[in-house]
Amino acid sequence: MGLIHIDAHADVNEHMFGEPIAHGTPFRRAQEEGLLAHNKVVQIGLRGTGYAPEDFDWCREQGFRVVQAEGVLASLADAADG
Repeated sequence: MGLIHIDAHADVNEHMFGEPIAHGTPFRRAQEEGLLAHNKVVQIGLRGTGYAPEDFDWCREQGFRVVQAEGVLASLADAADG
């Protein structure tokens, strides 16, 4: 299955509060279960993270396309200019 994920957070943590299933883990679990077509996953609006910088690395290693918030804002500014 493909996925368009629009959020400030990647939601790919290994565990959250010691639990493997929590609000910050669904896309890691889905990828591990083989539910996602990794080349059809786009995560849009992720902000820079001070909590787990490797989140973006893990996403990209899986083949997910990551468009950080800064990139979205730059694209919108370019579109508004012309």
